Amino acid sequence: MLWANNAADRFAMSDEALSIARALGDPTTLARVLFRRDHTVATLESVGRRVTEAGEHLEAALTVGDELMLLQAMQTCASSLLSSGEVEAATVFGTEMMTRAAQLGLPAWQFNAIIGHTGALLHHGKLNDTMAAVAKMFSLGVQSGRNADAATFAADIAVNVARWKDELQPMMGPMRGIVENSTMNRQTGYLVGPRLFDGGDIDAARRVLDVAVSVGLAALPRTFMEFPTLTNLAYLSVRLNDERIAQELQQRLILVSDAFPCTTTTGPCGMHSLGILSALLGESAVAEEQLRRAAAYHQRSFAPLLALESHFELAKVLLDRRDSTPNEKHYAFQLLDSVVQEAARFGAQFLVRRATETTHHYRSAR
Repeated sequence: MLWANNAADRFAMSDEALSIARALGDPTTLARVLFRRDHTVATLESVGRRVTEAGEHLEAALTVGDELMLLQAMQTCASSLLSSGEVEAATVFGTEMMTRAAQLGLPAWQFNAIIGHTGALLHHGKLNDTMAAVAKMFSLGVQSGRNADAATFAADIAVNVARWKDELQPMMGPMRGIVENSTMNRQTGYLVGPRLFDGGDIDAARRVLDVAVSVGLAALPRTFMEFPTLTNLAYLSVRLNDERIAQELQQRLILVSDAFPCTTTTGPCGMHSLGILSALLGESAVAEEQLRRAAAYHQRSFAPLLALESHFELAKVLLDRRDSTPNEKHYAFQLLDSVVQEAARFGAQFLVRRATETTHHYRSAR
């Protein structure tokens, strides 16, 4: 049930399973249920409850005395703490996970620990720390025999860091190679397509979108894992000003965001993608509401660079809208100024450059 589409049923069954486990009074059963439950009920509204239940999970695992269950409990603690913005506390659990996994000879669990920690560093805007963690993550992944996962995760995170730091050029060749390989383009092209656009290769980015259209969105599996595909294609369709699939992407994203209102991904990131799609389709009032909500959600989930992305898009919507008042336009320029200042503080030169160029463009047009 972890990734089943019906959120209401998924949450209800998780609640029922937890109620039964508590009534049984068996710490082993309780620990097993709580481990799976943390993924199932991860929403913006459930962060506080997840932290509390993570403590319950840890207590149950300590009572059982099983080392694997203790690693699972530590993962739950780290995950819930990261979602609540407690990066340092989460790091303590992640470090302890890696230490214990190494002592037990479980490199796969060392890899699990570093994946979550590395992704969280990126989410929280710690770009230099993220790159330092990527090297360790890749090494642990290879040691655990998960070469493909290690390469995929390391490459995806490294590309995203390079994008925010405006340092994509050294990676353009390998990314073009993915697009030029028809099989790889169909399978993973959507991951690099947006970054090819950001790096200036518009033609290669368009090939990714054309492949997605030719394969058909209907061919995508209706599970949680379709979400990265949809958000990346939304980004591409907007950047390429292509309305062919925007409306269909809107409908699919609404379904996925409702089904998986996850704290750090589908909820706020889905709302951001819906906002930029709505702007492309001329629905400026809807776009403004969605982008404001996305920025607020990102701020609540302690994702500063994602919040700045949403504020940047919101500023463009307000400046493009014909009936914007002088106060709204003034507010839009304030947003752009804030993006420049805050992005510079995090070393996100890509956002600094885009916000600066956008400000110049709109001020010149006045």
